Amino acid sequence: MSHKLDQAFEKALAYIDSNIAAPLNIDTLATIADLPACHFQHLFYSLYRLSIEEYVELLKSLQAAHQLGFGEQISLEAIATNLGYNNESDFVDSFTHSIGQSPQSFRQAPDWNNFFAKQQPLKSFESPQDGMLTADVEIVSMDALTLASVTHNALCQGNA
Repeated sequence: MSHKLDQAFEKALAYIDSNIAAPLNIDTLATIADLPACHFQHLFYSLYRLSIEEYVELLKSLQAAHQLGFGEQISLEAIATNLGYNNESDFVDSFTHSIGQSPQSFRQAPDWNNFFAKQQPLKSFESPQDGMLTADVEIVSMDALTLASVTHNALCQGNA
């Protein structure tokens, strides 16, 4: 049985979106995507150029930015709680790192250009950015062994 990675990862991404405030387990995500757990993180990073943890933190920060930027009068503590942070301080640190502005600064004067630029990693892996390699990856389940096959479609740099 072969899998199309875009369909496999769409399932995992939908699960992440629906459970953004809960701790995520790699084995659970791999099961949802019907991919081997030992390959899931590597494939995720290869496709999105973000670790799963970075992806989740970016999603949380983008959701918080939406709440902060559109005048919702919700406290930082409430945002932190709703998004599953341990405390307000962890939220402020993560948001500042991900968005480039503190939540307080973003609420007063959001830098929308930077906000939209931060969303670039969330673009579909079906249309890679300039300079990114593309690969055809097919995961095939066999009776005794699961293999991943990668076809490299770019010229090697330095070899003419």
